[in-house]
Amino acid sequence: MITKLLPTLVFLAAIGSGVVGGVFFAFSNFVMAALAHLAPAEGIHAMQAINVTVLNRTYTVLTATNVNGGVSGNVPATLSLTLGTPAQFGAFTPGVTRTYLASTSANVISTAGDALLSVADPSSTATGRLVNGAFSLPQVLQVNAGGAFAPVGGSAAPTALKSWTAPTSNESVQINFRQTIGANDALRTGTYSKTLTFTLSTTTP
Repeated sequence: MITKLLPTLVFLAAIGSGVVGGVFFAFSNFVMAALAHLAPAEGIHAMQAINVTVLNRTYTVLTATNVNGGVSGNVPATLSLTLGTPAQFGAFTPGVTRTYLASTSANVISTAGDALLSVADPSSTATGRLVNGAFSLPQVLQVNAGGAFAPVGGSAAPTALKSWTAPTSNESVQINFRQTIGANDALRTGTYSKTLTFTLSTTTP
């Protein structure tokens, strides 16, 4: 590697030596010759002036220029509620006191400052109770979402399930139902059910 670079280095050294020699040659033949025609005091003064000129150089430093530029993104107002598979209690056993449990899930997305998940029974028939045709269960349907169980209210008084004081995204909420059947509760053959309305609302969108 050094052997290959050697001719180039020699050439560059020769060029550099020539340039330096030319500078000194010009200084000796022109500057020094011109100074020789001056009186000694004037020659000294001229040489000192040359030294000052050579040593002192003025450099201009460019100052920085600041320009503000912005970047942004917009979040649309969003309240999204997605329910999972409907809750199923399974078979009710007549003549036996028992509490049955079932659950479903809800996926919540909210960009609001606060939010409230609630549930209500919009039906005016046996509000808050499961029905089977013209028959209804004697005891109310209860619900919670992590807190204490509470009866399912009507549209005028929905049951609060969970509240938020900040935005949330794709939060899974488990909704639990509880139905008590007494030993003396008369049960009609068939399916007891009720369509409920779940609401995600806010006061500060």
